[in-house]
Amino acid sequence: GIVALPLLRTIAGINEPTLAPEDQIEAWLPLPAVLVPNPTKTSCLRAPRKMTSSLGRSGKDLLVIDSSDVPLEQLWEKMVIAENQDRGESYVGFLERFDIDNRRIPALRAAHLIFGIPYTAEVGDPTEAARKQRESGKETGSVVLLKPGQLLPMSPKTEWKILGRVICRIGCEEGRDFDRLAK
Repeated sequence: GIVALPLLRTIAGINEPTLAPEDQIEAWLPLPAVLVPNPTKTSCLRAPRKMTSSLGRSGKDLLVIDSSDVPLEQLWEKMVIAENQDRGESYVGFLERFDIDNRRIPALRAAHLIFGIPYTAEVGDPTEAARKQRESGKETGSVVLLKPGQLLPMSPKTEWKILGRVICRIGCEEGRDFDRLAK
């Protein structure tokens, strides 16, 4: 069968996508029911530009997102949508364990800011950075990556909320868009 899912303009209606106001829904997309385990909690968002597929240089990708409550332990290594509630920014990335100062906190690997400028981080020596931070007695303001790739620690000092897990990513050929699929 086929299930119609809302393509949301923003993350505002992600928790109850079928009840999102009409101005928040760009289109209704018919997708195979096999991709949608929980239709009332599943929606689509446009992927950030940095995540476009290899189908085309200007391809536009969609993320199919399930906003059902899932224990954190089941989300490790999965792609998720997370919101930094202090800054009102939302990111998509793979949820990883991040050890710092004998604490384990979640972090997003390969994080991309949704609906905005991509997150950037500074690569450096974690030992040297930690020493400088201790000596100065204050935070440095830049994020130090402890392994290759972009990593965004979900610091306990800020309010983070995982909004959903990405079930799949759908690519579109160059020159086409999902408007043709919309009902």
